[in-house]
This record gives sequence, C-alpha cells and structure tokens, in this order.
Amino acid sequence: MVRFIKGLMTLDKRAYEEFYRKYYVKLFNILNNMFRSKEDVEDIIQSLVIELPKKLQSYSGDYFDSWIIKVAKNHAISYYRKYKGKTIALDESKIQTDESNKTNAIIEFEDLRDYLTTEEFLLVYLYYCEGHTYQQIQKIMDISDYGCRNLKNKAMVKIEEYVRRNNQ
Repeated sequence: MVRFIKGLMTLDKRAYEEFYRKYYVKLFNILNNMFRSKEDVEDIIQSLVIELPKKLQSYSGDYFDSWIIKVAKNHAISYYRKYKGKTIALDESKIQTDESNKTNAIIEFEDLRDYLTTEEFLLVYLYYCEGHTYQQIQKIMDISDYGCRNLKNKAMVKIEEYVRRNNQ
C-alpha cells in the first residue's frame, strides 16, 4: 500500500491505472447517488484524480478505501458549491417526515428533486441520508448555524406541503 500511495503522489502511471481499476466503479456508484448526471460524476472523479497528489498529503495511513470515499464525497460537495446550478439526485432513498409530528409519511427523494431548491435538497440528503449533524452540514455547505437550521425548516415545510398535496 505504501508503494501505491507513493506512486499516486509522484504521478506514477501504474499507480493511477491501479487506482482506476480498484476505485473508479466504487466511487462512480457512490457519487452517482448524489448527482443526477453521469457526466457530472465523471467530471468530479476526473477532478479528484487531478487533485489526488495534493489530497494525499492529508492521508494519515488509515484504511485507504474509507479515506478515498470520504475524500470523494467531500470533493463532490465542493464541486456542488462551485457549480450551484447543478442538481443533486438520490435514487430509491426515502425520508420520513414526521420529525415535528405534523406529518407521518414516507416519500421518495426522487419526487423531491424538483420540489426543493438544490440547497434544500442537499441539506435534507446530508441530514437524513448521510446522518450529518448541523455542525457538519454547516462546514460542508459553508453556511451559519442559523442558516442551516432555517434552510432545514424551510425544506421541511415544503416537504410537509408536498405530502399534504399528494395524499389528498
């Protein structure tokens, strides 16, 4: 593994071939759950590979598979922030909207994609699917505590309205 990491840091062709062989499909599948577009996912992975030598400087020797997945997700979120017009997607995932006990329904995330803003959708995804705390979401989305909670509340109001409209 040490030779592999050093190879990636020194732009060794064999190391990058091994990286693609071992991690491309895994990263593609994970990121494809976040982004609607195959082209966006491919762009994110390509961008990650370009920045990999720099990112490897923060690698502490932990389990590489877990580390690269975390780095890829964070890189994808940075990509989102850079290109806010892009849409985040999540297929076959569900959210239960009974946090305030006002609504008790399970809805498909796919249905929310066009109902929420991109920022609301990302926050709901990070909070409910990824299990991030408000503090983590604030860092990921680069928003204040108030902004984070306010955005979540707005999203929940929209989700509750969506559920009411579609359950009549």
